[in-house]
Amino acid sequence: MNGELEDWDDFIVSENFMKRVIENELNDQLDKYCDGVKKLIRNYLPFDDYKYCMIEGGHRCTFLISGNKKYILTICGGEESADTRNIIRIKDKLQINKAIVIYEDSNYCLMHFANRIENWEYGDYLKQAVLYLKRIHNCNESIIRTTVNDYRYLELKFRAQIERLNITFIDQSIFSWIDEEIIPIIDKYGNKLCHGDASYGNVLEYNGKVEFVDWELLKMGNPLFDIFYFYESLSSIYVNDTSILLKNILSIYYPAGINIENIENIVSMRIYFMFWRTINFAKSEIKNSEAISSLLNLKKLWEAGDYISVIKDVVEVI
Repeated sequence: MNGELEDWDDFIVSENFMKRVIENELNDQLDKYCDGVKKLIRNYLPFDDYKYCMIEGGHRCTFLISGNKKYILTICGGEESADTRNIIRIKDKLQINKAIVIYEDSNYCLMHFANRIENWEYGDYLKQAVLYLKRIHNCNESIIRTTVNDYRYLELKFRAQIERLNITFIDQSIFSWIDEEIIPIIDKYGNKLCHGDASYGNVLEYNGKVEFVDWELLKMGNPLFDIFYFYESLSSIYVNDTSILLKNILSIYYPAGINIENIENIVSMRIYFMFWRTINFAKSEIKNSEAISSLLNLKKLWEAGDYISVIKDVVEVI
């Protein structure tokens, strides 16, 4: 945490707070947002004196309010829109974040303080997280977004940047293969409600229960992107945690076993996710030679119909 301050007026002119305000372009309406914060505290947290500090690494303008209890408040600075109303409607209907969120609209999110999960074996957190996503994927709700920075939208941005910079270290045959063979399969299974940003960083623990937060990318899509994104983000940080294996996660997601249809989707999404991550690095002129080589090898295996080799690290599940 960065420097507790006991007074709100001192906090809002502090260097850390103003840096976050500027980063998120909230300067022009800061007085309005501050008035909103004061009203929220008066209405929902009326019985205490509070200290304030920024949260290190928090996105947007997110800070900690400490009194007898701790709370997190995010100034979202969003505009009321059909998208926002639909997200809040679905969250309410599915009872998402009901235990943790005290108040939420397009401008603010006030919630109880919750912890990052450090030990994924303790408390069955891995299973809870996977089943949490599965419940969202299997619900009957749907959403039509006017705009959303989903994985396909970002993929096109990555590719445009690669072309603009004339980056040539990715074999062009990979792009053709992804477009012609992989994406049609991804899209075939792309009609489920998805979190859209299911990184481990958006998973918190509150009273022993897992909560996914940050639902602004809620969308219809292929649910396995959520699963692969969650797995890849988690395994890249907790490299020594032997419970965090893709086969373990898929065993939780598919408790009755994996059928042929599931295999097709798993294989295609594994390839696509590797491609997506590779071009994400490439657009910043970072060459991941190992990933590029793996993609070329996967392409050969795919063309040979050797699906089991493509998903060799989950073969025990199958």
